[in-house]
Amino acid sequence: LAGQGMHRTSLEVCKLLLAATLPQDPLRALLWLDHLCLRSRQYNTIADLSVSLTRICGLTSQGSEGSEGSEGAEMKETLELAFPNFTYSVGLAGILQQSPDMSLLNHLTLENILDAEGAEDLEGDLLTFARLMRALLYFPGAVRPLLEEAAVQLDSPKGSGSEWISLLTQPPFVDGLTYRHAQHSVAQGRICAAYAKLCGPLWKDEPVKVLHACAVRWVKLHESAIFQKDIVDARLRWANATFAFSETLRDYADALPDDGLANPPVPLLVEHALSARLHPKIEQQMEDFGMFRRIDTVPNMSIYSPPLILFFQSLMPWSVLDHSGVTATPLLWSDIGRGLATALKDTGLFAVEVLLGVSQLLSSAGAMLRQHFRPRRATD
Repeated sequence: LAGQGMHRTSLEVCKLLLAATLPQDPLRALLWLDHLCLRSRQYNTIADLSVSLTRICGLTSQGSEGSEGSEGAEMKETLELAFPNFTYSVGLAGILQQSPDMSLLNHLTLENILDAEGAEDLEGDLLTFARLMRALLYFPGAVRPLLEEAAVQLDSPKGSGSEWISLLTQPPFVDGLTYRHAQHSVAQGRICAAYAKLCGPLWKDEPVKVLHACAVRWVKLHESAIFQKDIVDARLRWANATFAFSETLRDYADALPDDGLANPPVPLLVEHALSARLHPKIEQQMEDFGMFRRIDTVPNMSIYSPPLILFFQSLMPWSVLDHSGVTATPLLWSDIGRGLATALKDTGLFAVEVLLGVSQLLSSAGAMLRQHFRPRRATD
């Protein structure tokens, strides 16, 4: 339906699927929900769904009752704090609805950004900026895939004079792996990759300029020692928070970037059901042998590794790039230096042991020869 331009109809079908499956989401309707809202120009619906879907699951009241006095209690209220696609789309909706006044970005306080509940008291452009700043803070791994899909050159300076490639090497972007979520980082990273494929074109032109201004603001805030402790504490609370949609995120642990394409692959659950209907006996036999499991190659190339190292890694046939930025560990020059030093050390020790063994062997052989020839000389 969405491929035929029927975005509003697709949105209603997506809502129906969620109503039938939540808190599980085997068809990954939440990945498409915000996209369909943007395409159908129902910008206010995204933020409303972020709160209403949580209430439908009946987990908001449980979180407030069971975590009274907890540091992460404020992290349990909305969908956008758990799903990166909603976190970015609620900010994008504000930009598409009304061109923001960039001068208001400097009036946004750190408290407005970090306090997710208090930020809802903001209105207009300030609320849009606060949502985008939270998206960059909690899900920095989505920035690079979004820029690639929006055809943005990372080394081209923007209005503020800062290049994207320079911003991505500074906090909060360079240390995104340190503050990723303790339980759902893999699922959230995969959602970021799929979201970039799905909504990347919507970020072209003005939205990416606003995103760049927010990124510059974050870099400046991190440069101040006054704000660093509050920022780190907020990221740690989020990284250890229990989300209302924790059970839903488990269905995205094996999501692929292709799930965000215009014609995504058939979900495994649907493929299983079709096979069971057409070939029930064969399906049962294959299920017994576990042949319905999706076998994915584990990514081992991190997008945060230096470009030259990525080039040499890509020459290996077993190398797979981690588009999510959370699965593979970055390989740095310091790691290669330590590996070479360890290899040289082990090789040197082995060579010394070989030389000692050869010298002992030669000494033993010489002693045996001397003992063998001495009696013969005495007899002569």
